[in-house]
Formats: sequence, structure tokens, C-alpha cells
Amino acid sequence: MRQARSRTEVSLFPFLSVLCSMIGVLMLLLLAAAGSKALYAPRAVPGEERPAAEAAELEWQQVQLALEVEGARQRMQRALAALAAARDALAAAQDAAALAEPPAAPCVSVAGSKVRIVPDPSFAVNKEPILVEVGAAGLVFHPSGDFFAIDQMQDAGSPLAARLMELAAQSERHYLLLLVRPHGAATYDALRRRLAVLPQRLEVGVEPLDSSSMLVAE
Repeated sequence: MRQARSRTEVSLFPFLSVLCSMIGVLMLLLLAAAGSKALYAPRAVPGEERPAAEAAELEWQQVQLALEVEGARQRMQRALAALAAARDALAAAQDAAALAEPPAAPCVSVAGSKVRIVPDPSFAVNKEPILVEVGAAGLVFHPSGDFFAIDQMQDAGSPLAARLMELAAQSERHYLLLLVRPHGAATYDALRRRLAVLPQRLEVGVEPLDSSSMLVAE
């Protein structure tokens, strides 16, 4: 009679034990990750941290320095502008002195509606005056009566410019005596600018002349 085989029974690992093992492994991994993060975290070097009050004070000092530099720059610009204005005023004064009327000038005597130019015996006249009537329309040279319009003042190649160059070359013997009419101010200013650019100095004298008077040159 055959004996019955004994069946081998395999005992499986309980499910709850497997679940608890998995939870333990996960917790171990989390703890290992947290430890490595804390280990390799950057640490502050002692002495690099600056108090907030000290940083604010340094920033305020930088702002004050920038304001002082800007103020110094503005003061320097104002000083340079004042120096340039003084230099221009000095140049204008020198030009005016260069074109000042000579010490020996004839006088202008008025007889009725006629103006006669005669020498003043109290002055030692050492140069011959060139009489130039200055009006609103231009210049009239006496006694020749040559007329030059005001628009010739700006033209360096005009007949007026050539006439002035010729007189400047003879400045040791001649000077200009300008007889300015009341409406000849613009012409007078233009003539002054033209005389200022001449290569040689030409002395100038100035006398006012009434608008209703007729000039009689001798």
C-alpha cells in the first residue's frame, strides 16, 4: 500500500511586514538626503557680514561726496564763464582804445544851418583829417563827395574796403574824422567793425553832426 506524499508548504512573508519594511527604507533615504543637504550647505565666512547701520552710513557718505563733486563742477563752470566774459570785455576795451580819437583834432564850428570844419589852434595837428559823414544810408567822404553804401561794410572786396586799406597804409599822415548824423548809429557800428579787422591801425575821431546841418569842408 502506497504511502501518501507529504506536501511541502511554503510560508510567504506577511504583507504588513513588507509594507513596514518599505516605509522604513523610505524614511532612511529621507534622513540621508536631509543630512547631506545640511552638510554641503554654504556657510557664512566670519567677518563678511556688515551691520545694516554701517552700510547705510557708507551709502550716505557716497551721496554727499557726489553732491560735493557736482557743486565744485558747477562753480568751476561759472568761474570759466566769468573769465570768458572778462576776457571779451578786455578785448572790446582794447579795440575801443585802438580806435580812439587822436589828441590833435580840428574843431567843428556851427554857423547857422552850415557846419564848417576848421582847425583848432590850441591843438598841434600833426595829421591830416579825412572827413567822413556817417548817415543812415552809408558814408560820404569830403570834400570829394564819394559815397559808399552801408551794404559795402560786410564785403572785404568792396570799393569801401579798398579805400580804407589805402588810408590805413597812410596812417602816419592821415586819420578819419567821423561826423555822425543822428540816424547813422548803425552805419557807425558797422564801420567800427570794418576798421577793427584792418591789418594796420587807423586812428579815428568822432564828432556829432545835426541832421538839419549842411557840412562845408575846407
